[in-house]
Parts: sequence; C-alpha cells; structure tokens
Amino acid sequence: MDYQSVSDADLESFEFLPSHRLFVFPTGHNFGPNPDNLLGGRKGVARLKQAIADGMNYLGICAGANAAAHRSWHPIDVSLGIADVTHRWPGEHGAGVQLLTMKLCPQLARAAGIASGKIAVWYHNGPIWARSRRPRYRVLAEFAPTRGERTQAREWKLFRKHLSGAPAIIECQYGSGRVVLCTPHPEYGDQGLRDWQLRWRQWLEATGFALLEGDQLRRGMPGHRALMADLGGPWMEPIRVSRSWRLLRALFDDLLR
Repeated sequence: MDYQSVSDADLESFEFLPSHRLFVFPTGHNFGPNPDNLLGGRKGVARLKQAIADGMNYLGICAGANAAAHRSWHPIDVSLGIADVTHRWPGEHGAGVQLLTMKLCPQLARAAGIASGKIAVWYHNGPIWARSRRPRYRVLAEFAPTRGERTQAREWKLFRKHLSGAPAIIECQYGSGRVVLCTPHPEYGDQGLRDWQLRWRQWLEATGFALLEGDQLRRGMPGHRALMADLGGPWMEPIRVSRSWRLLRALFDDLLR
C-alpha cells in the first residue's frame, strides 16, 4: 500500500489530491512547544476538512478520534469538527491503560473474521463518548468489558458505570467523505502495548538499531525506515496475524474500497 507521512508543519501547506483516498490520524499526539500549529494550524485544519468534505475518507485512532470532534481536547482545542459526538466528561478523554473488550456490529465482525463478535483491544486514555439518543453516527463497536476488566477500570478510576455500552468505534459522514473513529488501539495486537513494545525491542536488538530521541524511533530515521520496510520481521509476526490487526485491516479495506 502506497502512503505518505505528513507532519503538523506539512499540513499547513499540504496539497490534497483526488488520488488521496484516506487520511489516517493514528495513536497519540504531542502538543509540543507550539500547540497552535497542531494539524497545521487554522490553514491546515481548513485544508484537511475540505479534502474530507470533497470525498477523502478519515480514520482516527485514539487522539485521532478525539481530534475529529467539535471540541477535541482539554485545555487545547484542536478540533476538526467532522463528527457530532459528545464527550462523557469535561476532560474529554479517559484515564486508564488496559485491555478492554468490545462488541462488534455483525457487519464488522464478519469483515474481520471474528465469529464471536467480541475482541479485547488495548485502550490508552482514548475518548469516551456518551451514547446519543439521536446519534448522527453509526456505532460499529461498543465497549463490553468483562467483570475483571471493570475491576481494573475502577482501579484506574475509569468510566465506572458508564463504560458498558459506550461507543468504541463509530462511523459518520462529513460532506462526501466517510469518517471512522476508533477509541482503542487495534494496531498493538491482541496482547496490547507492552507485548508490542517487547517485540519491537527484540527487532531492534536483532537488527542493531539503537533507540534515539527520548526512547523513540522517529519518522525519517534509518531505524524507522527499516522497521517499516521489514514490518518488524518474525518478531512482529504474532502482531500482524492477530485478531486486532484483522479488525484494523477490515476498517482500512472498507475505507479504501
């Protein structure tokens, strides 16, 4: 799959083309020293929204889901306003890190090949939305935590009674573009972030690349380019064949169709 990575600075003047079919805003986002320039500032936000309205689809994961709302973060507003969702609390995101079970809608469960319709996916402080009585979106998955997960969530002071049934993946329309927002992180595989990090470090040790710049591999580094080209080699194979990745691939395939 051909793709192009863009930074906040790039978005200020980035030219979206008709051939750009999908914009993916994955994982978390660092506000950095100049939060006013997030998503390219006002010019970048306007360009991105226009591209979606003209027919480019949008997939937001965690912070990417937050950014799609009308009021997306506290205390800094970097909202795109492309999804009519309401946050459960003023803080606009949860405060917890754990695996949480989701119940998929039948169509998504079939597309991902998940016969039970339920899957545990890594949650990491993502947005928690209130279920609307008259939603302007379609719920593709909702949180359905097990008793053990609810116990752990209470230890995080997370969600309490509002967790069960809260939307976890939603879909809506913005102009001619489709918008899919996913609160948790399916890209980390079935065992979550810690297992992903362990396998990533095994790949680093085997290939001889060192962690730089605050224990991260940043875009453009030789190690990052090698990781993307190699897809993590055999160490990441359990991630690539996981049910969570099948779910993620189903979302991609649908938005690129």
